[in-house]
Formats: sequence, C-alpha cells, structure tokens
Amino acid sequence: MWEVQEIETENFPSPETFGASLPAVIIIIALFLDISSLIQCPRFLQNVCHGFSRPFEDFMTLDDLLEPVGPTTKVSGSKIRILMALSTLSSVGWLGCLAFGFYTRDTSFTMRSLVFSMCWVRNVILASMHYP
Repeated sequence: MWEVQEIETENFPSPETFGASLPAVIIIIALFLDISSLIQCPRFLQNVCHGFSRPFEDFMTLDDLLEPVGPTTKVSGSKIRILMALSTLSSVGWLGCLAFGFYTRDTSFTMRSLVFSMCWVRNVILASMHYP
C-alpha cells in the first residue's frame, strides 16, 4: 500500500558547504545593503520607511538622561592608517587562501575563505570610504 522511497543524499549539499555558504549569503546581503544605501530613493519612499522605523529609533530611558554626556574623542589618523593597513593585509591573506582552496579543490575551505575574504574586502572598502 505505502511505498517507502529512499532519498538520495548525493544531490544535497554537505553540512560543511551549507555552514560556509550561509555566512556568504549574509555578507552578500550586507554588501548589497551598503551599495544600495548610496542610491537615493524618492522622497515619498524615504518618508514611508522613516515612519515605519520611527518607533525603533529611540530606546532611551529617563535614567539615560540623568547620566552626564562625555566629550567626544577624536581618533588619530595614524590609528586609522594602521587599521586600514592591517585589514588590507588580512584581506590579501584571505584572498590567497581562497586561491589555494580553488587550487586544492577543497569546497569547504574555499567557501570559508570566500566568506572571510568578502568580509575583509568589505571592511577595507568601508574604511577607505570613511578615511579622514
């Protein structure tokens, strides 16, 4: 009456590939949001989005207002340059790991290297955009 069919597991990705591709999708979404934030939306859509997000903007309590506000600190240019250089070195290193993963045809290592290289390249791009 009821037949039990076996599921072929060959067509499904391995858990390692899925575990590495999920962060890659998140990084791709973050890159898309960074790039799309540079594009100006019509004023009407900005007002609608602002109206929906308004309740989530201010979560200050009265206790927060009683605390004194400290002075704003300025970050030195040498610290920013050092951080940019280190993030550039890290992104180049992960791009090298990505190339090594392609060379060895190791899927899980390649996906992990892809995720980390995308993260560090994004950090370098964002840091260079906000460079003083």
